[in-house]
Amino acid sequence: MKQYILPLTLFALALVVFSTGCADRGCTDPAAENYDPFAQRNDGNCIYRGCTDPNSSNYDPQANVSDGSCLYNGTVSFWSSVSCCAIEVSLDGVIVDTIQQYYDINPGCVNGVGIVRLDRPIGSHIVSAQTLTGQSYLWSDTISIQANDCLTYEFSL
Repeated sequence: MKQYILPLTLFALALVVFSTGCADRGCTDPAAENYDPFAQRNDGNCIYRGCTDPNSSNYDPQANVSDGSCLYNGTVSFWSSVSCCAIEVSLDGVIVDTIQQYYDINPGCVNGVGIVRLDRPIGSHIVSAQTLTGQSYLWSDTISIQANDCLTYEFSL
């Protein structure tokens, strides 16, 4: 009988540790990828996939595992040195705004009267513009927007 006391004691101890230890721990957040409906205590290992880069436009502060979905924006600032008229600006076929004022020199990448400043996804975009009054002018070009950068684009004759 003595030979069974030690194994039985260890078995009973293991049952106690298992039932009161980590068996009730796990991820208790139903929104997490590894949610455990049987867990009673959160073990701090919940998995949330998403964009983990705070420099991206779709950063998810809850995400702790990157899923490769981060998107990056850049800025483009359109301005005109043409003093004739209002210029309607389109980007990728969508009218975005109208330039009402002209500048003699590049005003830079600022917000201001007569400047159309946009944040857009990085990559190539088609810009087009046309005068709305006075002489008729048309512009069309492809621009490349870089991440966390500002491109200035002049409409000139």
